[in-house]
Amino acid sequence: NLLKTLNSTLPTMYTLVKTHKVPEGVDIASKALEELKVRPIVSCSGSPTEKLASLATKIITPLLNHIPCHLQNIHHHLQLLRALKPADIKGLSFYTADVCALFTNVNVERSIEYVVELASEHWHEIITFGLQPVDLHRIMDVVLNNSFFTFNGRLFQQIYGAFMGCSVSPPCAIITVYMLEKESVYVDQFYITSPLRQLYVRYVDDSGGLAHSEEEAIANCRYISERDVDGRIRWDVEFPKEGNCIPFLDTEIRIGPNGDVSTRYYRKPQNKGITLNHNSHHELSMKQAVARNYYRTAEEVSSGPAELQHSLLIVDDVLTQNNYPAPRTFKEERTPGTKKTKN
Repeated sequence: NLLKTLNSTLPTMYTLVKTHKVPEGVDIASKALEELKVRPIVSCSGSPTEKLASLATKIITPLLNHIPCHLQNIHHHLQLLRALKPADIKGLSFYTADVCALFTNVNVERSIEYVVELASEHWHEIITFGLQPVDLHRIMDVVLNNSFFTFNGRLFQQIYGAFMGCSVSPPCAIITVYMLEKESVYVDQFYITSPLRQLYVRYVDDSGGLAHSEEEAIANCRYISERDVDGRIRWDVEFPKEGNCIPFLDTEIRIGPNGDVSTRYYRKPQNKGITLNHNSHHELSMKQAVARNYYRTAEEVSSGPAELQHSLLIVDDVLTQNNYPAPRTFKEERTPGTKKTKN
């Protein structure tokens, strides 16, 4: 009975405008709807398969701990970068790569097979609620292949890919890409001679690695894509210009000629800087916590004094836009690149 959904409703699709795809300085309201790039989200809240999806998610999410490139949080890559010796990464650059429309380009049947394969390898290390791999396969088949949803009062079925909005889709997509990586960049004869052995990380569909040149970075991603028999997994690669930083998640990264790593806070130029406004009716303590967290993040991601000043100016601007008086009064003094420790 715990897995039965009473009074269920069909999933509903809505769209979110990709504001970061709108050129800086262009008013979104001035653009025609057809010109806007949107992200389709299918809300599965209250759907017939919601509880089954939740069960599958609880079983397979711990498998991400067995994916060597998986980032546990958006700043984990900084810990890994700072642990590298400058002599080992001298002459290398940090590049980024984004999987194009990952969720809607995964082959659901193949993805289920990948998940069950990885789960079977670690079945006795995860909580399975008394189920067997064949049961997990059946559950995921029901959840991912009953891809019906409504939009504008009409009924549709997604015929390829996984819902962005279904709880099991993110771990499923992460594992799918890992199985392609496992058959390519983690193969011994490639891995032991590649700069990726020093650092290769991925946060869902955003990956980062080390390479000598842009051509090498593109070749790395192409090598992974070639393992996708459906030919739908493709990457957009960004390689830094000489001496420039490159954005990754909410940080900017630069590796100097001598292998020294510089990192600082980053916000996309199109970011509207909207956060909890100081004039809102929330508790003052909540607004103070928001400001402190911004400054704490700026300090943790900054590698030195110059990078810290750059990061603090970004935070100053965000908080000033949201009517915080004298924003730096909320800042806690700490050494750049360090975390607050508990007593």
